[in-house]
Amino acid sequence: MTDSSVMVIPDYSPGRKASQPESQPQPLSPRAVELARPLDRLAAVIVDVFVLLVPVYILLSAPFKKWLTASFILGSEPEFIGLIACMVVL
Repeated sequence: MTDSSVMVIPDYSPGRKASQPESQPQPLSPRAVELARPLDRLAAVIVDVFVLLVPVYILLSAPFKKWLTASFILGSEPEFIGLIACMVVL
């Protein structure tokens, strides 16, 4: 009964050379690993922005929008400008 998942530890005792495994991984050729095309990268950025960042921004900025509306209605200009600055920083 042979099991191909058995791992053999090489013998590193003094005076012995470590034997090479039977199947060496082949080195990658320069064309084996290709980078994503610019359009694929652009599509990934668009998906990241609209799927991840926009919903997080909407959730985090909800309290600011409520205060922003109240300060606009009440005519509190310094508070209004401060809240706009907070939303920009966010």
